[in-house]
Amino acid sequence: MTLLLLPLLFHAPTVAGATPDFTISAWWTYVTGTPFDTIILTGQDGYSGTVTLTLSSPPGFYSSLQANSVTLGPTTPTVSLHLLARESTPGNFLVNVTATDGTLTHTLTIKYNVVLGTAPNFSVDSSSGLSGGWHILRGSSSGSTIVVSSTNGFSGTVSLQAASFPSRLVLSFESSSVIVQPGPQPGVTNMGLSVPATVPVGAYTVVLNATSGPITQMVYLDVLVDYGFALNANPTPLALAQGGQASSTITLSSLGGWTGTTGLSATCAGLTCSFNPPSLQLLDPTSTVQSILTVSSSSMTLAGQYPVNIAETNPVPTPSYTQRTSVTIIVTGPDFTISASPSILTFTPGMSGSLQTTVTLSSLDTFSGYVNTTISLSPTTSDPPSVDVTYSSVLVTPSMSQSFAVKVSVDATAIPGPYSIQMSAVTKLPGGVLSHSAYLVATVGPDFEMSASPANLVVHQGTLAISTITFTSLNGFAGGMMLEAAPLSVLPPNPRTNFFPSYPTVSPGGTNSTEFMVMADEFTGLGTYNVWLDASTGIQVGFGYVSHAIPMTITVEGPVTGPDFALSAQPSHVNLSIGSTTSSIISLNSVNGFSGGLTLQVQGYGLLSSLSPASTIISPAISESSTLTITASTPYQIDGYPLWYTASGNANLLVTASNSTGFSHWVWVNETVSPVRVLLNPAQFDISTGSSATSQVVVSSLSSFNLTVAMSAVISPSGPTVSFSNSFINFSASTAPVTLDLTINIPSTTPQGDYVVLVTTTSMSHRWFCQCSYYNITYTAPIYVHAVASSSPPSGPGPSPSPQPNSSTAGIFGLPPTEFYGIVIAIAIVLVISAAYLGFRSRKRFAM
Repeated sequence: MTLLLLPLLFHAPTVAGATPDFTISAWWTYVTGTPFDTIILTGQDGYSGTVTLTLSSPPGFYSSLQANSVTLGPTTPTVSLHLLARESTPGNFLVNVTATDGTLTHTLTIKYNVVLGTAPNFSVDSSSGLSGGWHILRGSSSGSTIVVSSTNGFSGTVSLQAASFPSRLVLSFESSSVIVQPGPQPGVTNMGLSVPATVPVGAYTVVLNATSGPITQMVYLDVLVDYGFALNANPTPLALAQGGQASSTITLSSLGGWTGTTGLSATCAGLTCSFNPPSLQLLDPTSTVQSILTVSSSSMTLAGQYPVNIAETNPVPTPSYTQRTSVTIIVTGPDFTISASPSILTFTPGMSGSLQTTVTLSSLDTFSGYVNTTISLSPTTSDPPSVDVTYSSVLVTPSMSQSFAVKVSVDATAIPGPYSIQMSAVTKLPGGVLSHSAYLVATVGPDFEMSASPANLVVHQGTLAISTITFTSLNGFAGGMMLEAAPLSVLPPNPRTNFFPSYPTVSPGGTNSTEFMVMADEFTGLGTYNVWLDASTGIQVGFGYVSHAIPMTITVEGPVTGPDFALSAQPSHVNLSIGSTTSSIISLNSVNGFSGGLTLQVQGYGLLSSLSPASTIISPAISESSTLTITASTPYQIDGYPLWYTASGNANLLVTASNSTGFSHWVWVNETVSPVRVLLNPAQFDISTGSSATSQVVVSSLSSFNLTVAMSAVISPSGPTVSFSNSFINFSASTAPVTLDLTINIPSTTPQGDYVVLVTTTSMSHRWFCQCSYYNITYTAPIYVHAVASSSPPSGPGPSPSPQPNSSTAGIFGLPPTEFYGIVIAIAIVLVISAAYLGFRSRKRFAM
């Protein structure tokens, strides 16, 4: 037997300001394999007392409570009890749980639906709240994907409802019912959860109720409504000289309506930190409060970067969610740098050879002293490269950098693979030992080199900057590079970075490149970000895999204040089917007197795209546009089966426009690629008020799409109505095209004018990379309707008015009779006069 539980009625919690009361609610769980309800009693508005519980069950249905009474008070505001239920006969059973304290009485009714384990049924799953709590900030919204799957051959429509206990959360569904068929494709919808800003924080239970006929399934979701605060620092990083100090403003803001008091703490290894004030009190959740963090260094503090982590101490009330911050302190003072050029050495396997790199040590901030260098190589093999150094200790002064050669040699029997060579440089200062390192990779075997142009980027808020990363094959290297830009300096929010393409490949002896794009919006933090561009491969050479990385700095500056240009797309979201083509217009406009040439590029995956023209010139007086053509390609096949799910779904294209200096803007064009095609016949109507018309909607499966499609239509403005002859298509049995009738009804009271019907197909798809979950793909096509006046005479007493001329009631050659005959008479008069005149001229000529 399968025991299914449905709470039908819960006492609504009392609102703030009411008299002391309590609530009773329930949620379902399993204890050692036995189904239990957990009965929850919660005091509200200062309630304190003993609640007596009684059960009322149908004859023969067994139920029992863990205890028959509970005591609630300030120290125990909530008590949970187990309710055990057991029955062996299929059917529906109601159990009433009554909670009483004097005149306060509340009843909870639970419906138990007992079905055979082999009977057609369905299961319900949620992407949030089942494993671990569904955390959501008070005053915000979230969502969960609800999946309803068939078991034992179940087929039908499943209705969905949801309620929260206590009942203060707002729940909604994208669709309140789903169609479930036997087979691998479930019914999918989205459930929205909104938490009003006034609800108490804490644990809530969302009961998701799914019903189809006599079958009911329930899912209990644990929702944790949080509140707390965020700490932010500005500016960061902070630069200060040895023996100096600098300050950053720490701002405390509310999350989820939190108010209270908190102290501030900072981890300041090697530095001195203080706050003024040392604690902050936030009384209004819509405002912020601030404290000044002052950081001091001594004259002995070594130059370098020091992380300072900012946290709270004993906040009251205790928050359930906090966002902490950190400040990077850059201490400047006598220092030095070490670098190696080149940083990549490549040797041909089976051949002896030597290569060298030049190591350079340079002074920073008046540093002067001896720097000792050591060399280490890893891994250690039976025949590794040998490293020879010309100097081990050099004097570095502000006026004199020092360089020396490091020679790396291999013999013909050297073990192939990538060797890492670390060059460490140390010096002793009054404040301690200062050390830096440089790295060199010596590869015996196939390899590649990597470079960036420009090597460092400057990007303004609201713009984009591009660096071209070039890869060159060495010793016959061939393969693809997996790219990553990390780590960025901690200056949240960080700029957004992308590689296009993200997986470039090189052939033996060849070169290839990718574009590293850095995008900064209006919220991106100002300052300098340090990033390593890492290229790793799946190509194993000897004992290891080939990979390289190069450093880059990204400087984010404020918005452009001088000449600029704007980039936009219309439409910015397009719908298309597999194998079809559509377009979007990219517009370019001058801002603040910008004038010059712009080069356009489009980047993306899974879609074929092109821009025409790909370059243009704009000025304050001339705006230009380019047509972005987008084609959804037909998917490839495996064993003759077309993988439609790899070619459908949501995608996006990044369109960039850049001038010759690299100054750029971008715009996203989003695409929804559907695995079905929709043809509307006709797609445009003139319909008289008080009548209706029908359009045939032909829905075709593409690339052997074999799941389900839900049909819907809406018309705007409101007034007319639309309806489908069938709102559900199942391509699992046959992928032949399906024809539906869409009826458009124009009531007699409908205002004349233009209306648009949006016909939407919602196709189910699974994740192509694992086929482990499902999501919906929507495709929308328009039907244009023009409502015209009815040509029928009005019914009822009185004379009938003459019909007005229009395209359907015109008399002769599209003209009313009176106008037609008037024109004929006028033409006749003209002809008579003309004939008389010509006759008079002829007689006069003969007479002469």
